[in-house]
Amino acid sequence: EISLGLVGSEMCIRDRIPNDKTEIQIFDLSGKIIYQKIVDKGKVEISLQNFQTGIHFVKFIHAEKIEVQKLILEVQ
Repeated sequence: EISLGLVGSEMCIRDRIPNDKTEIQIFDLSGKIIYQKIVDKGKVEISLQNFQTGIHFVKFIHAEKIEVQKLILEVQ
């Protein structure tokens, strides 16, 4: 299971299986990939400063499992 948290303009992602590779993709509402990275550690921090406000989707591809979570960015 993957947990997603926001602190200011940073997104913190924690994976309960810390040593396996996970691909992270962030999409805007049109389906365009605006961020993509493969990580192999249990905690990742991503700066959201250059992302547009609005609704985004964060997709996690981990081994044979795919998980999608909604991310809402608001003006601060």
